[in-house]
Amino acid sequence: MAIGYDWNSRTVQGISLVNTLIQGAGTVGTSAIPLSSTARDIKWVVVGADDDNSGDIYVGSSTVANSGSNRGLRLGPGRTVTIPVDDLSDVYLIGSAAAQTYEYLAGVA
Repeated sequence: MAIGYDWNSRTVQGISLVNTLIQGAGTVGTSAIPLSSTARDIKWVVVGADDDNSGDIYVGSSTVANSGSNRGLRLGPGRTVTIPVDDLSDVYLIGSAAAQTYEYLAGVA
């Protein structure tokens, strides 16, 4: 399969290119927090759990939990996930224990 680039829509095989990257880091405990406290238009975000974490980080919506039926996607230490999403404040994290470190990199249109 050839890789195609569409100059008009600025896409490579359906992936929207971005004009700016933003990044951040922090810690999360056993209460869910958003990646951003204010709306931020993005195209995608990569969320990573720090290698030195003692527990896991769960990624999901505002109802994300670290157990049960609302348990989010589990990121063990050193793991990442890429999420195509249009607002950074729609992505929430919760830890399995206190003081779990996360990082993120997001593409802004």
